[in-house]
Amino acid sequence: MNISIRVNDKEERLFKAYAKSNHMTLSEMLRKYTLERIEDEIDMKACEDYLLREELGETEFTPASEVFEKLGV
Repeated sequence: MNISIRVNDKEERLFKAYAKSNHMTLSEMLRKYTLERIEDEIDMKACEDYLLREELGETEFTPASEVFEKLGV
């Protein structure tokens, strides 16, 4: 699949220089950092959701010893 994005000349030079300095093609660089950004945002949302649930008293913790006992470890 091909995806096009429009950038100005300054942005194009920046992207190409950054990709080159990291020994990647432009496509590899854009894919890598776009995916990393998406993953970071997903992780941040999960943390925010957890903190909200914790604040609302909706979280429950089980000591590791209890988990091991239940698992027979």
